[in-house]
Amino acid sequence: MPNRKITERIRTILKKPIGDLLQPAQLFDRLLEKSKGLAKPIFRGNHYDSSAKKQPLIISVGDITTLKLLENGIIPDVSFFDYICKREAIEKGQKEKLAGFKAKKIMVKNAPGMVSAQLWAACKEAFSPNSKFPIKVIVDGEEDLAVLCAIIHSPTGSVIIYGQPEEGAVLVIVDGRQKRRARKFYEESIEIN
Repeated sequence: MPNRKITERIRTILKKPIGDLLQPAQLFDRLLEKSKGLAKPIFRGNHYDSSAKKQPLIISVGDITTLKLLENGIIPDVSFFDYICKREAIEKGQKEKLAGFKAKKIMVKNAPGMVSAQLWAACKEAFSPNSKFPIKVIVDGEEDLAVLCAIIHSPTGSVIIYGQPEEGAVLVIVDGRQKRRARKFYEESIEIN
């Protein structure tokens, strides 16, 4: 896959939440709500239970989002982060928490406003049927557009959480509509060599 750059039109659209915008307390209530009726609760502690076929994957995009989940005892199945928040390096203790949680590491480069071939391939790998969770994708550059890749590649029913600066967290439940929309944005982006 080639590198792709999003258009200004897509950038404008993506400045608005593509899921439910929630405050932190609401987010954890919604995660609990989504776990009701499933084979096992959504909160798995320090391991992934592969026998729980109905459990949605929990996917985090962003350093602060991933840290908030970890601080609340939730280890995302797949996380994307770059050790940067609002164009500034995160604090040493935060970096140590992100670096320290046990997960398979995938390292990629991805420039701002882009979906690099490396990021695309990492998403395909992370969401392949043979994946062993948890997985952390560490991005050299910017991870923001990993949301689109995650929607496209993750299984239907997955829960994606990302931060909306100064507003809260966005919760996306992956469904066919979200997948079509993300695919359309990706296909509308411009191929860059």
